[in-house]
Amino acid sequence: MARTIAEIKKEMTDAYMSNSIIRDLYGITGDADFDSVFSPVSIESTLFYIFAATAHVIEQMFDQFKSDVEERIDANIIPTVRWYHSSALAFQYGDPLVYDPEKYQFRYSVIDKTKQLVKYVAVKDRGGSIQILVSGDEGGTSLSFDRGRSDGI
Repeated sequence: MARTIAEIKKEMTDAYMSNSIIRDLYGITGDADFDSVFSPVSIESTLFYIFAATAHVIEQMFDQFKSDVEERIDANIIPTVRWYHSSALAFQYGDPLVYDPEKYQFRYSVIDKTKQLVKYVAVKDRGGSIQILVSGDEGGTSLSFDRGRSDGI
């Protein structure tokens, strides 16, 4: 999350004021802070503001980039353990899948929570295969869906 311009400038001016060489050059003594020594329109203050504003814009750009990348990853159709898990939870009994050409995926045209029977999913990557165990829930009791193969695949 991007810091504000004031936060960035405060960090920079605190580091600037803690430097003993700078304090000696300006003749600063005691516990003086940046705002009490330098005017808001001084060249030092103006430069720190420009650098802080630039850093703030860069941090915002990186935050947006990170958000865009995470959105693309979440929309990715490469079957990972997380994808199998979310797909199993999204299963709707009796509804047909519709192809979405924009996302290159099959989806349900209407999401109906009452038709989503799967409540619990365990997905295990076995190297060359994936094992998926699913279960429903009815009145607080777990229901097992044992329709698959029994040879452990």
